[in-house]
Amino acid sequence: MEGKARYIFPAVMTAMIVFMVTLLVSALNLGFPPDFLWHLTRVDFVTCPVAGDVGFFAIPVVRRLTPRMVAAIEDRRGRTCVVCGQPCSPATCDFIAAGAGLRSKSIA
Repeated sequence: MEGKARYIFPAVMTAMIVFMVTLLVSALNLGFPPDFLWHLTRVDFVTCPVAGDVGFFAIPVVRRLTPRMVAAIEDRRGRTCVVCGQPCSPATCDFIAAGAGLRSKSIA
């Protein structure tokens, strides 16, 4: 992702996740009292900024780890490397060793 999308994506994604988890946990803990929406709104204003910051730093790490994990799984099955598309393992993959990550090659 480039430009503004790099900052907007984690904020929107974490806001949606935080809202749903907060809704579920609040409903389970409190039931539905008359001030439920006030409680939900108040808690969301506290948790969303924290979750947004965590998402901003976690998403790039997860994007780098995911193809390596899939490559390790595929390597055990004797298939081609998901990262570079060649019959190699994550330990011997020139693509991973070069530190190129996903920036040089797109995985569909």
